[in-house]
Amino acid sequence: MSDSSTLAADTETGKKYILSQSHTIIRICSSLKCEMAGFGDKASHADYILVKDGVCGAVIEIKSRELTLDKLKAYNNPPGYLISNDKLVYGEDIARRLGAPFYVFARLLWDDIIVYFKVFDSHGIPMFDYPTDVTETQETCEDKKKVNRRNAYLPLKHMRTLKEEEDGIKSILKEGIDEEERVIV
Repeated sequence: MSDSSTLAADTETGKKYILSQSHTIIRICSSLKCEMAGFGDKASHADYILVKDGVCGAVIEIKSRELTLDKLKAYNNPPGYLISNDKLVYGEDIARRLGAPFYVFARLLWDDIIVYFKVFDSHGIPMFDYPTDVTETQETCEDKKKVNRRNAYLPLKHMRTLKEEEDGIKSILKEGIDEEERVIV
């Protein structure tokens, strides 16, 4: 990013990930038979609220990763799903304030599967322990600049795979997407 005030979501690469996120939330809601509501701010620390029968059922963060499940499982430095600890600090707080659990969903783009972790219960209590460490990571999806920040590593033994119908919304969303676009969405 050339301008530090520009959000990654407003860049060309960021827009592709936002499109992937939009497809992912549609698939999540189709599978869980729920509706979603957003926060109305591209810079919010969580992405959506899942609503069922008019009630807030969960707060979720959605990520898209250019990974396969095997590559994710092979990651070992340290092992686990890497996410900014700031996202989890916010998730703990909002779970407690809204009385709804906080989940992290990740779409593994190369396998086109969605995995998830229930990180905090509806009282903001962690569902499991996870290590954190200050590590060097990419600042945004766009500019490849490296920064040091506190990251969390969610243990993969707590990861679940979203169950989707074979001929459901996942296949409908793929219709009309040419091969070049499938790399990201």
